[in-house]
Amino acid sequence: TVVVGWALDVGVLQRVLPGLVAMNPVSAVGFVLAGVSAWLLQGERAGRRVRRIARACALVVALVGLLKLLQMLIGWEFGIDQLLFAEKLEAEAAFAGFPNRMAPNTALNFFLLGCALFFLDSRTRGRRWPAQYLALAVVGISVPALVGYLYGVTYLYGVASYIPMALHTALTFVVLSVGLLSARPRRGLMALVTSRNLGGVVARRLLPAAILVPLVLG
Repeated sequence: TVVVGWALDVGVLQRVLPGLVAMNPVSAVGFVLAGVSAWLLQGERAGRRVRRIARACALVVALVGLLKLLQMLIGWEFGIDQLLFAEKLEAEAAFAGFPNRMAPNTALNFFLLGCALFFLDSRTRGRRWPAQYLALAVVGISVPALVGYLYGVTYLYGVASYIPMALHTALTFVVLSVGLLSARPRRGLMALVTSRNLGGVVARRLLPAAILVPLVLG
């Protein structure tokens, strides 16, 4: 829908609400690839061909984020976030007079999410699942952005003078990350949350309160 919004110049599809930051079209394509990868990997017994397609999608997602991060750190202009609708991106002053680009925290999230999808079924020697920690890191970056929009605090969803993360970008990152964690509910950290013992029951009851109570008190 975001790509359609850019193609047809429908503002509500680009930015949800007037005055908010529009999602970059390359970010929208990254979400599509991440969603396809997650959907293909939902079954633990997926075939090799399916896994290869899923990992290829995940690799593209991670590469998009990495190239954008390198562009900001090194200064090389890859133009990865200008591949689609370049003229419209230049014409639009999305935030404080800046043309629409992929935000730094968005780029980092894409890199982490792509790696999480690529290593979804990989385990370390210490019997840990890196994908879960990567997905949690994405949640840890995206939730403050949502809180920032809720409270109107720019520095929670923006980085320095760069264009900030869009509202629906942050929300989609949270949805994808939670879905990724739920894809393997009996492994690692998720095994503790989904277990039937007392610890699992307490965790399931405390997690919603741990998220909602600070929001209400804030």
